Amino acid sequence: AAKQGQGEKVTEIRVENGVYIVEGDWLYNLLGSINFSDYESLQYLHRVLHSSGVYEMLEKAGISEGDTVSIYGVEFDYMR
Repeated sequence: AAKQGQGEKVTEIRVENGVYIVEGDWLYNLLGSINFSDYESLQYLHRVLHSSGVYEMLEKAGISEGDTVSIYGVEFDYMR
């Protein structure tokens, strides 16, 4: 499991059964503000995951394109 913290933004990544599970209080709060039926809202989520270094952490953890990412029950296929 990888952990990275910036102030209060602690992010934890672990792999279970080939699924990359990402957790952190700030992510839980972020997901609460995302409208998953809205494209713009989803794009915002991906921008935040990129700018906060989550995707970089996933790469370091060995993720490949098409692998599943799970963030508090929200699952999506990883795409570069």
